[in-house]
Amino acid sequence: MDLLTPQAIAQHLGATTRPWKLQVVEETDSTNTRLKQAAKAGAGQDIVLVADHQTAGRGRLGRSFLSPAGSGIYMSLLLRPALPMARCTDLTVAAAVCVARALGKLCGLQADIKWVNDLYVGGKKLCGILTEGTLGQKDMADFVVVGIGLNVGRLDCGGDAELAAIVTSLEEELGRTVDRSELIAAILWEFDHYYADMEQNHPAMLEEYRRRMFLTGKEVTLSTDPAKRPHLVLGVDENAGLLVRTPDGGTLTLQSGEVSIRTV
Repeated sequence: MDLLTPQAIAQHLGATTRPWKLQVVEETDSTNTRLKQAAKAGAGQDIVLVADHQTAGRGRLGRSFLSPAGSGIYMSLLLRPALPMARCTDLTVAAAVCVARALGKLCGLQADIKWVNDLYVGGKKLCGILTEGTLGQKDMADFVVVGIGLNVGRLDCGGDAELAAIVTSLEEELGRTVDRSELIAAILWEFDHYYADMEQNHPAMLEEYRRRMFLTGKEVTLSTDPAKRPHLVLGVDENAGLLVRTPDGGTLTLQSGEVSIRTV
């Protein structure tokens, strides 16, 4: 597998509107955890931390994220956006679309989005995104950390057939290896152009998110519904909330939580 260095990423990235500060470490517990700690200690913005291996990679709802050495992209961005905390979901939307765009341009791969933060290829999970932030003054975000975990090399599921059935990697999908530094640069380039003017670029980003979000029109169950009744997904609203029709014919907007495609 390729060797990750700031120089290797920078040579593929070229000129950007943001002065990204690239940091690469061989191992850490979690890139999100490290940047959150740095932010609370007074670090500035535009820091990109990449790890070759995470010992305690995290996903949403406290789940672990498998992060073996040399096999994936584990990166986080430390941002200090001028955004109300309630709108920080915009950054999750943008990150998902930017990863999907980079995969399309660099790998020729069509990636779909599962609300709110996962990318899928061929019905299997390829990438997860975890956005975490801290509230500042007057309901504004003090800082936001956007974490991206992307399976690149072949996965060793340790004989876990259930896990192997639901996850995939770029090497498995493409039948070849992918240069991680080049892909990291492609993701950063896409995100850089969005972040340069979030207000102007957000409508197009949200529209692309909606087009790629494959749950629309499907029946799902909600993690908050113990009865596991079927809810029909209607789409995504302006705040990236999931619109669903309830079994009694009403409508519900989900801002967080987990949904699963309903199987008969």
